[in-house]
Amino acid sequence: MSPDKEQQKVVKLAVPLTIDEIIGEIQDKLREDKNNADLWFQLGQGYFANGEFDNANTCFDYVIRLTDEPSSTVFAAKATAQYYISSQRMTDEVMELLDIALSKDRLNDTALMLIANDHFISFRYDQAIETWQKVLDSERQGIDRVTIINSINKTQQLQNN
Repeated sequence: MSPDKEQQKVVKLAVPLTIDEIIGEIQDKLREDKNNADLWFQLGQGYFANGEFDNANTCFDYVIRLTDEPSSTVFAAKATAQYYISSQRMTDEVMELLDIALSKDRLNDTALMLIANDHFISFRYDQAIETWQKVLDSERQGIDRVTIINSINKTQQLQNN
């Protein structure tokens, strides 16, 4: 391989993939294994990150169908997609999905963050703070503590104005 081609290969590897490229790669893998629930979940997350909530919802449906015992995270993800499809409204379906997620894991951070954010945009500030505090108190790995604390502080400022 010529030095120029070698350099192009290195540069290509150093450039992060776009969400669309990641979605394409997952779709290619799914063509080989259509019953892979993990890939369907990853694809749903990609669609969600891309703002394609209907597609994300469909993927999460497949995960539920392909999994003997779907996790709380799958139900919380589907609830979140449904929430955005429903113009950020807590419909009966969203509530049912959240109930399932929280019955499987009462401290599911995805479900609790959706509930907290819905309280916030509906001006139920005390409930938003209380729900965010549950997420913080769970002491789970992977939660963005700084963002949650900032949300609590900003909400408290709104209450005091």
